[in-house]
Amino acid sequence: MPQGAGRKRRDVVNLERFLRKKDCIVQIKNKDDLCCARAIIVAKAKLDKDPQYKSIVTPRGTLQTHLAHQLHESAGVPLGSCGIPEVKKFQTALPGYQLNVISKEHLNALIYTGPEAEKHLYLYHHDNHYDVITSMPAFLARKQYCHKCKKGYDKITDIPVAICASYVIPKTVPLLNGNFAKTVTVS
Repeated sequence: MPQGAGRKRRDVVNLERFLRKKDCIVQIKNKDDLCCARAIIVAKAKLDKDPQYKSIVTPRGTLQTHLAHQLHESAGVPLGSCGIPEVKKFQTALPGYQLNVISKEHLNALIYTGPEAEKHLYLYHHDNHYDVITSMPAFLARKQYCHKCKKGYDKITDIPVAICASYVIPKTVPLLNGNFAKTVTVS
């Protein structure tokens, strides 16, 4: 019988270390139950390259709290903790944005996707708390991510064009080979 003993065992994934290590996650630090709204406004500010992003992402200031209260009010969501029904209400208050929720409790699966929109916001739900995912390729440890089929890919040629018509593969794809860049044609 084959046996292996060449690797160290990892007992448990340390979530705090994972969140700190991943540069694609903005941790929402709050003492109230507004983490969902806070995560949405931080994600929106990051995506829109808001000039006040630094002030919005800082939990010490009052701007993040003020904007979270505004979002709750405009969506008609009572202040407090939020689940998927509340996320759906936030979605209706954000035309032009698609909210997506990835859940740790569901093995980092996508548990909510709003209607198709031009801009995509990704939230990470874990331990009854929401954080922001700023880059899905980095979160999935992939080089590419298709927002239409919601999958990560390592090579542009791995994207199934027949299934995902939203992603158009260019006729030539630049590849890096050592120090020289060369162009190959994708058929």
